[in-house]
Amino acid sequence: MNTYDFDETIYYGDSEFHFIEYIFKKYPLEMKKYARRYKFYRFLQKKLKLISRDKARVKIFTFLKVLRDVDKDLEEFWASHTKNIKKWYYDVKRPDDVIISATPSFILEPIVKTLGNSLIGTLMNKKTGELTGTYNFGEEKVRRFKEIYGDVIPEKFYSDSPSDSPMANYAKEAFLVTGDEFSPWKG
Repeated sequence: MNTYDFDETIYYGDSEFHFIEYIFKKYPLEMKKYARRYKFYRFLQKKLKLISRDKARVKIFTFLKVLRDVDKDLEEFWASHTKNIKKWYYDVKRPDDVIISATPSFILEPIVKTLGNSLIGTLMNKKTGELTGTYNFGEEKVRRFKEIYGDVIPEKFYSDSPSDSPMANYAKEAFLVTGDEFSPWKG
């Protein structure tokens, strides 16, 4: 079994933010106030570090409450964004691969199903934006992986981010992904 981070690893860009931008463009009038909220909470969390990643995500994703059919929106989103899956992933892909991501699971479920893989993502209610668990980031990825797979140790782990060091250290072998290239994980 191999494990992969998703965004910027096997997908060009950040699918969570691509989805948010897609929704804001699709429903410009309904999303006007949520677009301002998005910018405000991203600023508080990313730049000023005044609120946690969890709290920022809950505030940002309140726009889900006004969507009529999130599943349909996701279907349409992935119809236009599947092209962002990197070619190299299709070359190394295995049927027992596990995608382990901080992106909310409901966003990735359609594409992971299409790829034929398993998913461990951030647990979030797709109708309210409320977290139903802890943000799946850093050590949490290892904890969730062990919770689901027990003592199984992934053969390989791929990620673009140093924040995934816990998962990289847990796997038998790890690779740092930069664009379309990957090299052995150091550290």
